[in-house]
Amino acid sequence: MFNPVSTKPSHTDKHGPVVMPAKPMHISVIATLMAGILMLPACSGGDDLASATQFTRKNRAAILADEPQAALVGRDVLSLGGSPVDAAVSMALALTVTLPSRAGLLGGGSCLVHDPEAGPDEAVTLFDFSPSPLPRVNGARSEYGAPGLLRGLFAMHARYGRLRFEQLVIPAERLARFDGVVSRSLDNDFKRFSGRLDRMQNVIWHDAGQVAVGERLPWNVMSGALAVLRQEGPGAFYGGRVGRQFAEELGLDPAAVAKIQPVIRTAPAVAYGTDQVHMAGGVEEQGILGEMATSDGTVTAALVGDAPPATGFIAKGAGDFVVACGLTQGMAFGIGEPATGFSLWPSRAVAASMPLGDGMLGPFMIANRNVGELRLAGIVTASDDLPEPVLDAAKSVFDGQRATPGYATRIVANAPAGDGNAHPRRSLISCTLADDDGERGCTAAIEPGVNGLAIEP
Repeated sequence: MFNPVSTKPSHTDKHGPVVMPAKPMHISVIATLMAGILMLPACSGGDDLASATQFTRKNRAAILADEPQAALVGRDVLSLGGSPVDAAVSMALALTVTLPSRAGLLGGGSCLVHDPEAGPDEAVTLFDFSPSPLPRVNGARSEYGAPGLLRGLFAMHARYGRLRFEQLVIPAERLARFDGVVSRSLDNDFKRFSGRLDRMQNVIWHDAGQVAVGERLPWNVMSGALAVLRQEGPGAFYGGRVGRQFAEELGLDPAAVAKIQPVIRTAPAVAYGTDQVHMAGGVEEQGILGEMATSDGTVTAALVGDAPPATGFIAKGAGDFVVACGLTQGMAFGIGEPATGFSLWPSRAVAASMPLGDGMLGPFMIANRNVGELRLAGIVTASDDLPEPVLDAAKSVFDGQRATPGYATRIVANAPAGDGNAHPRRSLISCTLADDDGERGCTAAIEPGVNGLAIEP
């Protein structure tokens, strides 16, 4: 098992707040970290499973992810004393291994963090690291998206993390190197996007879609990239050796790659009585919040678009500390051919100014401003030509209802169905109002069709 050894960020950045510069590691440090990889279980069993389950129930913790192995990673991190952000970081990295059709080390996304101790004006923070367009060497706009994921995760960890960042890389590295398997969630994407892989020249990915459910993941080369991340930090993927190789292979401006930073700010919100609805970036420009705040408090807008394949997850710890994230590579398995010596997928650019259905992921939260209690946390990502269901999911709350036991499950069950195999991905956690004894119940639910995993109290 890896154990907490520090409650502070373990790296500094001479170029900005979220880069970890490369530095040599003593052989004993490398040996210790590798021992941690060998000892950390990919999926807990026996006493470990019982302990983690007991922790989840005792602390009203909850974990949801579109891919089960990533959800188990998040649960284990929470049970080892990690914060919800620690769990979110590990889950995001695990998804780059277990669901590479929708998440990648060169991808991006956005996260909302609800910290009830931060005060009413800063209770929900937005970390936006969307794959915005990168310039080419000649200054022209390219079709490639900024790989903001790693700096976005590191920025969240620097503010809210408890475990060391490199500890949070280990579960994903183990999944890639040793015992990650093809899940039904990934197999769904293999079937849906088989044409994308068939066109690949890359020997690692060309036949990947032929791997059956339950068989080992065939891209253990990714473990090398994760080892670089663990040993050298995110800086290696920007101004460091991996970032330089990425820019050179794709003809991108290396200076622009080196300067990629997440946008961190208070999440945009609209008030509804004593509660507030917080959503990810880009919604102010769409006028969505204005449409939501109608005179009768109901949602009237329904958005339709061609959203990129994406994935989402939620981590809730003790109390009301919650993280909801959405990740994307802009299209299934990224764009073009895999890049760098680790065969990583470049992301397709998704501009923040694109219509909501076209380019925005859907993390959102509803919380009480005065006491900091969470009402609802969700991440909704749509696929091709599906209605954007974020507003539909929140409609019951706007219509004056309150969360009750099983509320998240009912929202998912009553949500509009997808078109054939194209499933909208809705993951929700809802918590009731406190009773006379101060007790509150929380429920978690995830879209059944994506074969993810929801772990609730």
